[in-house]
Amino acid sequence: MAKLAVAALLLRCALSTLDTLGVALSLVGVKIFVLDARQLLGKTEKKVGRRLSLAKNTEWLEKLESVVNMINEKVTRPSMRLVYRDVICEEIIQPLLLVESAFQRHPGIADFTIKRPIFISGSGRNGSTLLQALMAYYPELRYLTLPECREMLPLNEQREFDPDWRQERDERWAWKLDLSQKALVDFRIFSHELSTNKPEECIPILSRYMFIWPIYTLGAIWEGVHVIQWLKSKADYVREAYNRYKRELQLMLFYDQACHGSEHPTRLLLKCPIHSAFHDIIRQVFPDAFIIRLHRDPVKMAGSHCSMHSGITEAFGVDQPKKDIGEMTLKWLSLSCHQMVTEETDGQMIDIRYDDLMANPVSVCANIAQLVGLQHTDEVADKLGSHMKNNPKHKHGVHQYSAADYGIDSQEIRSDFRGYCQRFGV
Repeated sequence: MAKLAVAALLLRCALSTLDTLGVALSLVGVKIFVLDARQLLGKTEKKVGRRLSLAKNTEWLEKLESVVNMINEKVTRPSMRLVYRDVICEEIIQPLLLVESAFQRHPGIADFTIKRPIFISGSGRNGSTLLQALMAYYPELRYLTLPECREMLPLNEQREFDPDWRQERDERWAWKLDLSQKALVDFRIFSHELSTNKPEECIPILSRYMFIWPIYTLGAIWEGVHVIQWLKSKADYVREAYNRYKRELQLMLFYDQACHGSEHPTRLLLKCPIHSAFHDIIRQVFPDAFIIRLHRDPVKMAGSHCSMHSGITEAFGVDQPKKDIGEMTLKWLSLSCHQMVTEETDGQMIDIRYDDLMANPVSVCANIAQLVGLQHTDEVADKLGSHMKNNPKHKHGVHQYSAADYGIDSQEIRSDFRGYCQRFGV
């Protein structure tokens, strides 16, 4: 712990010094650490030793350039532009290069069948993290972890089947998470807890194609909603993105079998609020998928969303007025909630109310298990109960928020979302 505390102190000092230097230089018209998308691409290609075929897709490359330009414009702190640089190079471009290389070495990966995956969806801030954590106790399910979503493959392909590399990776990410929490901000109060061995959202994988992860990670909700609106008009692009997302899931199952054998669970448990905007595409790419849609009072969802993004924005030095955060939050909720109202449902679409989940989580999970074909044993029920006992609400502090603080009128929301509230009983 002492080593971590010293490292956090040094990191804070380094970031502060860098930002102070940036302010001083800006007074004479010099802006440091301005990012260039094509330079980042070329630098990472040189590091890996291959060219990215996806870069031939002009829409993907243009979106990369627009996101990098947004970073240069909106992120005022040089230290945070460096954070963005690392996210783009190490969590977007490099994994894409390594995945393309792996498929060339092992063409049989494409034959791995993803059977009846379970997608936890909804507009966010509605209990999806809790539900994912509980469903992960079912032994038939295989959830994703943060390290493998961000760094699935080693740079040295000779170590691709090496369990020691995966252990080293997980330990390295555990250190990075602890360090960022100590040096920057503790996100657990207004977001979910980040860990190397607990279930994690699959948004880092999708973001390699949709660019949502680097945007939302640093609180740029305004640009994130614009990207989603752009994607909604690009069905072919989104379909290709989900097909590539599927390839990465197949790759995970391939390495599971190679490293752990056939006894490792293969039925995937996937979770990301962004899925709620693309249920139709998901069902085209994964025809036998189950989609669990969570629903909550839109006023409370809006307030929680705004508070989360405000906290992240402040932590990373992005100057975003609360009113703007409120407006873009409502655009996101309108896009996702109103689409769910119009969607046709069947036995593969399951609706869960937040209030029901919070009131009786074990019973809700038992009902879901019956619908999706999982075994709800006494052992699983005991683990669910223990989880709720060991992880009470407000474990990491009370998340206090009000939609009104962001210029949102509660009565107007309930009027605008009347159809959603009536359809799903929230």
